[in-house]
Amino acid sequence: MALFSFTVSALVTSSFAWFKVADTLIASNIAIDFLKDENFQIGLKKDGETTFFDASESSATPSIDDATLKEYCPDYDPTGLLDLSSMFESRWLNEKADFAHTKPQLCVGYTAGANPHETAAAISGFMQFEFYFKSDRSMYLFLSEDTTLVANEAANQKLADAFGYQVENLNKVKDCLRVSFYSESAFYIYEPNVTVSSNTAYAGRLNTRAPNSSYYDIDSNKNEILYGEYNYPGSELSATYGDATLKYDEASRAGTPSAEDLTGFVSGTNPLANGGLDIAKSETEGNLHIAHEKTYTLSELSKADEKSCPLVYIPAFDAANPETVKRVVVTVYVEGWDLDVVNSVEAGVFDLSLAFKGYYKSK
Repeated sequence: MALFSFTVSALVTSSFAWFKVADTLIASNIAIDFLKDENFQIGLKKDGETTFFDASESSATPSIDDATLKEYCPDYDPTGLLDLSSMFESRWLNEKADFAHTKPQLCVGYTAGANPHETAAAISGFMQFEFYFKSDRSMYLFLSEDTTLVANEAANQKLADAFGYQVENLNKVKDCLRVSFYSESAFYIYEPNVTVSSNTAYAGRLNTRAPNSSYYDIDSNKNEILYGEYNYPGSELSATYGDATLKYDEASRAGTPSAEDLTGFVSGTNPLANGGLDIAKSETEGNLHIAHEKTYTLSELSKADEKSCPLVYIPAFDAANPETVKRVVVTVYVEGWDLDVVNSVEAGVFDLSLAFKGYYKSK
């Protein structure tokens, strides 16, 4: 269970020309500083009512802190993050989705004896907030470069000293966390602390009994199981690529690691298994197609150029038009397929500060 402190700040940068997302022409959209008489607000909903927090009330950077989130988000629980996954995204993000009544769905991890091709929707183990934005001037909303997600190394060192954890494993919490942003116009998964997306595979062989077992799981035919989202019979990917034929051989048989190195990802091949699962050969010779995570770096989500990724476009607020208030759902979770998810990472402590910035659209 990961712990964190949460701060949301609203910023506007200055003097930056904006390129239209849809074409290559330079538009006359200029970023300006917030002024005291400007009005940009972030709202949170409670009991069906939305309360807005004014970003121009003070010269200091306004923020929404832990106490505010606890008051307005009844499901706010920074002590209960589990290893989940955003795989099978098309189950909720598709042409049938009604944005106003849709939130991103996550999948629970696999357990011993579970169907390797199915996993239930998570109802806990993550944090999800509905933010509402409005502005007196039309603007594009971005993440700011001031956004950070870091391991709380001092707190993790205390945990390591008290409970015998390896502090470097606790600090890996900063590498396997994700923050997603869902609006009417976009869905982005922010992967912190990387310069290039990890392109995490949503499938692999697993030891669902770790640390009580030293071996990857095998099926009734004594073949190592490939868990996750790929083109197995009846899957959506099979409709596109056809079914996969998994390949097994002795060269892929994994040796049993030491107890301190054992994880759900790093295990040995069961001596009873028909060799080890060769994923690379299954892809080149067996038509295997594995779904991969699509994430964005902070640089990509904060940059305003011809390839920019604004979270949402906010038109100038009109009290008579509710469509001028824009909803963005923010989800914080651990991506269970990330290879940095070791057994002790669930106890890691981290600090998250989300900062937004806006680029105003000129008249």
